[in-house]
Amino acid sequence: MAKEKKKQETKTSHVDGAMPEQAAQGVFRLKNQYISDLSFECPQSPSFLGEYKNNINLDVGVQTNRIGGENSSDYEISLVIRGRNETDDKKVVYLLEMKFSGLFTLENIPDNDRDMLLGIDAPALLYPYARQIFMSTITASGFQPPLLEPINFGALYMQALQNKQQEAAAAQTSAS
Repeated sequence: MAKEKKKQETKTSHVDGAMPEQAAQGVFRLKNQYISDLSFECPQSPSFLGEYKNNINLDVGVQTNRIGGENSSDYEISLVIRGRNETDDKKVVYLLEMKFSGLFTLENIPDNDRDMLLGIDAPALLYPYARQIFMSTITASGFQPPLLEPINFGALYMQALQNKQQEAAAAQTSAS
């Protein structure tokens, strides 16, 4: 029985419970998530607290910031979400801007995989929480929350990659 207990201690004594043969595998881990910034404005209140349409224009962006310098394995990924609800005659019912961030650790990940994890998987992990806070803020402000659809961060990542390639090609052409 003493031998079994010692084996269990040996198995769990490695960082994150990884066995030595697994130590070289890549690590992608969400360490923390938090609201970096939150702003709500209702410039026409209280006139819109009764009748209005949920006619929200939503803009979502992803920001990546390496924390701790070149050799660090920590990254802050931020979803920047802006919602603007307007009437048909362009009067603003409310504005909501939020920056929801997560601190991620990536170790032993090749560069191509790292970029995709930070541009697709990290925002996809954060979005459900950010969406809930976004809609809860609208509800707590006296409005009906809009239905925010899921976002395909893979498609957004590929579109951004294509835009960078087109810009690089255009810059090369104009330099020639």
